[in-house]
Amino acid sequence: MSAATDLILRIENNFAQLRKEYTLFLNDVNTVEPYELRNRLEADLKRLRNMNNLRTEENFRSQNIIAKVNSHLQLWKRQVERKISGDPVAAARMARMKAKKQIEDKQTEAKKGTKKSAPKKRVVISDVGNQRERVVELYDEYMRLNLMLGARKMANFAKFQTFIAQQTEKIQSSKKVNNVAYEVSVQDEKVVIRSRSTK
Repeated sequence: MSAATDLILRIENNFAQLRKEYTLFLNDVNTVEPYELRNRLEADLKRLRNMNNLRTEENFRSQNIIAKVNSHLQLWKRQVERKISGDPVAAARMARMKAKKQIEDKQTEAKKGTKKSAPKKRVVISDVGNQRERVVELYDEYMRLNLMLGARKMANFAKFQTFIAQQTEKIQSSKKVNNVAYEVSVQDEKVVIRSRSTK
């Protein structure tokens, strides 16, 4: 079992447990919100978003679980806010937690700003029909970066492959070359694919 699959399974298990805990908390069976389990789950989601070289099926599973968990986290947040609206002590505790999280988020962003930009993924293709593994490699990197940016939809691989085939043929014909190099990167909060002729 790969590290990504193991992480996805852990997230799924913790998510199922967290759903039970929030049901008990919101129905006043438990008096303490499950902060620790939620924080562990959020940390695992960040690790999953930052994982490299995910296989296509892992990309699909990770996209689904990330979207599902984020949706429930937002729902629980609204439900908890309604629950504590009449409790000044709980409201004060929530305000402190929000302030702490804002500070942590700013520190995280500051650390990201000091890191060097990750190298762009470069894949050279000459024949899409006989180099499917390279198209898959390009697709996986495209999906990985989209997931990091919070995308919730899975790009259709068949359409992606058709696009690469058409782009490759176009450049080969216009530039009179055999090989076409593709680079995947993030620009202005969007994932872009650049192509150019190469020897």
